[in-house]
Amino acid sequence: MNNKILVLVVTAILASGCTLPENSSNNNSNGDNGPDLAEDRGLQIESFRTSDETLRPSQPAKVNLRLKNYHTRDIDIEEISIYNEGLLTVENRECNPDPDSLGQASEGNYPEMECQWDIEAPPEEEYGSFDSKPASMNLRLRYDSSLTNEDPFKLEFKELDEINNTEDISKTFSNSEVSMNIETEEPVPLDSGRTLIVKTEEIGQGRIVADTNYDFEFTPGNLFEDCDREDAPVVGKELEFSCEVTGSNQEGTRNLIFSTDYKYVKEPVLNIKLVNNQ
Repeated sequence: MNNKILVLVVTAILASGCTLPENSSNNNSNGDNGPDLAEDRGLQIESFRTSDETLRPSQPAKVNLRLKNYHTRDIDIEEISIYNEGLLTVENRECNPDPDSLGQASEGNYPEMECQWDIEAPPEEEYGSFDSKPASMNLRLRYDSSLTNEDPFKLEFKELDEINNTEDISKTFSNSEVSMNIETEEPVPLDSGRTLIVKTEEIGQGRIVADTNYDFEFTPGNLFEDCDREDAPVVGKELEFSCEVTGSNQEGTRNLIFSTDYKYVKEPVLNIKLVNNQ
């Protein structure tokens, strides 16, 4: 009886087009199965808003900004400012905690920062004859950021005469700002090595700061040649280079960590409506 029930359940699953989860089988641990941890969300602007979206002449209001850090490293903030404010007066920024840095995320704890500015609409004589008109301002959030594969890239090393065939392997990881893809072949011969292809791409709503570089560091350092380097992003917001995974001195699987540091800027727009008293 139980066997008949099992057969009916399996048949129903197949008929519905459903399949068993991928993690129910022994997948390669380097497979790109999506983000593993919350740091794939980077530094987030949780909110950027004004206390009143419609302002009359000389009316005061507040602009509020809330940030949340999902990075597993401290974030050094270089600039938090308002620009392109037009007719609006913006002053008296206050941030809590100190706006120079934001602590690292850990075990579900994501540090937050809140900033506030005083704003004021222009006096009536600067409005002119209109009934209402749009106004806006930009936030400039510039900070030092980084990307690291928290889940190690596993690579097998073997004696050359024991390698009968090779397999292409790759892994992609991201933090909502930058994506990095690593490609190579395994096993890696002990007495030589393999070529490693590294590709980075900007994927977020912000951008890499102009005239700055990616700073790459690969660990353990003794397994890489010409991989620790600085390179500038190219046209199309992409960068690609190759380096060498050098021969290990012993057989086995090694855990590899890839990281890159860079400067990042986000510049969202906040829209406000100016309304005349007339």
